[in-house]
Amino acid sequence: MSLGPADSDTSHDDDLLDVAADVEPAAQPDRTIEVPPSTGEPRVDEAVAALAALDELPTSEHADVFEDVHRRLHTALTELDTD
Repeated sequence: MSLGPADSDTSHDDDLLDVAADVEPAAQPDRTIEVPPSTGEPRVDEAVAALAALDELPTSEHADVFEDVHRRLHTALTELDTD
């Protein structure tokens, strides 16, 4: 079995590592969450404020937060329609 140039030559890999070490890390986007303006409806404001917790939670838990916020907003809107 013969080895190709990529299999037998590790200097190419070392060159790539040297180049990678010289590259500056990409700038991270500003992930500051702004506080949304008050809607005047406390139940809606509380539901929307719950979205701020997303930064502190693993992505796998985001769907639960979205579902809770959706449920709370739906309830508030439904109750406003019946008033």
